[in-house]
Amino acid sequence: HQKREITWDDPEYPVALEPWQDGRFPVLYARGAPVPPHSSLVAVVGTRNPTLFGRRHAEKFARAITGAGLGIVSGLARGIDSLAHLHGLATYTVAVLGSAIDRIYPPEHTDLADMILERGGTILSPFPPGHETRPSNFVRRNALIAGLAAGTIVIEGDEKSGANTTGQAALDIERPCFTLLRDFDTPAGRGSMKLLDAGAQWTASPEQALAGIARPFGGKLQTLKEARIVPASEEFPLDEWIERFETVGDALQELERQILLGNVEALGHGRYRNCAVRKRRGQAALLLKNPATC
Repeated sequence: HQKREITWDDPEYPVALEPWQDGRFPVLYARGAPVPPHSSLVAVVGTRNPTLFGRRHAEKFARAITGAGLGIVSGLARGIDSLAHLHGLATYTVAVLGSAIDRIYPPEHTDLADMILERGGTILSPFPPGHETRPSNFVRRNALIAGLAAGTIVIEGDEKSGANTTGQAALDIERPCFTLLRDFDTPAGRGSMKLLDAGAQWTASPEQALAGIARPFGGKLQTLKEARIVPASEEFPLDEWIERFETVGDALQELERQILLGNVEALGHGRYRNCAVRKRRGQAALLLKNPATC
């Protein structure tokens, strides 16, 4: 699994990061599969030192997410993050590093990172090879986690935790953030209260959280299978589209739906355009021309 750079104008650059047009993530570094659209991903984060309550709920929520055909974004940290990734192996998971792409942190999660790659997942970092691992890295890492997902679920974390920082980052870009209701006399409870005060919602079940995260998408998140239908290339022929389906009828029906959704544009002569790629390249050109206006 070779390391690669993903720039703003690359078809692989996640459309979900468009709210940050301030140059925060001009280049990403990746290993493994391309990251699916955020409409198919949910972030699950939490403390490095979870309670039994936290562990049980991390597993419960992660199982529900993968059971719905969705993928999981997390930070490869000890505790809740690693539990989320382990369950994410059932469908897809992307581990966002707070270290350089060539340096797994914490080191004991090297085997987990290898498993993620072997199962078709992704290792992603905003930091180039050789970049020094330092505490300030993790603020950017947490923002990237929130940016890649349709919504964020904070399982447990105190007021100053990285998990709460991730939840706040989601709220900053107007993405749903859910937290579990806890005893407010505990550190995790105070962390939940801080997020609730900032605009997060509390959840009693995975179903409630997923319904809330799906609301901006018309009440339904895309499954990973659905999200991977549109080719990553900017333009593609009809033949390439049809190859992705069992029957020609299914292919044409879904193509019509994607055109109505604005995801695909018909160019004529049997060729089509991935509108997300076109839009992203236009924004990349604007950013390069005049960063101060973006």
